[in-house]
Amino acid sequence: MPEPVRCPACDAPLSADRVDFRRGLTACDHCGVVSKLDAFGSPAEQRSGDGPDAAARKSSAPPAAPVTRPEGWTVEEYGDAVAIRWRWFSLKYVPLAFFCVGWDAFLIFWYAAAFGFGPMGGGPFQWLMVIFPVAHVAVGVGLTYTVICGFFNRTSVVAGHGRVRVRHEPLPWRGSADHDADGFTALFVRRGSSSAKSNQPQTTYDVLARTADGGQRTLLRGLEEKNDARFLAEAIGRALDLPAA
Repeated sequence: MPEPVRCPACDAPLSADRVDFRRGLTACDHCGVVSKLDAFGSPAEQRSGDGPDAAARKSSAPPAAPVTRPEGWTVEEYGDAVAIRWRWFSLKYVPLAFFCVGWDAFLIFWYAAAFGFGPMGGGPFQWLMVIFPVAHVAVGVGLTYTVICGFFNRTSVVAGHGRVRVRHEPLPWRGSADHDADGFTALFVRRGSSSAKSNQPQTTYDVLARTADGGQRTLLRGLEEKNDARFLAEAIGRALDLPAA
């Protein structure tokens, strides 16, 4: 069975449906790196680095952008361990807070009327008024909680001595976990979910660990800047003595 061609950046298998034969390009589903098709030799040549035009690829490949410490992040080193912390707050949460106040105030007024408080209360359609905005309530609760977390939460990542500890505090948020790093072989960054905000596409980035059995484990997801994800992957990699791509 032929071996798959792998991404030169993160070593993940390249998917055939991401190949653009007309332009001679392929894109990695995991890290987003775009490569030329003629830059790949056979899988064996690719692993050894002796494929066609290998020297030209190495000399002509653009240098990776330097990784810098993200603004507002604190990094503390304790011997062979490192602790990285940052606040979630940014100015984007301010208009969202005003939006939540208006949204929640409207729902409070609506349910006050539905349960008979005020001149519009009660009536034969009371239960319809109760049931109709349930989806709006769910959106309001989720968005309000997200905004409150954005104002008060911090993330801390502590890596070293064969473990990676991730915490989102003080309010609970998914992703807090303790990882046993003994089976990790490398750290890498992968593009996460994409969304459109203000008619502009926005991509997030995840930090993952490759494991000895060929699997992957997500350490942190949803970082808005690729530099932030790369900085975190490299810092964790140094603490665990692992390569980071």
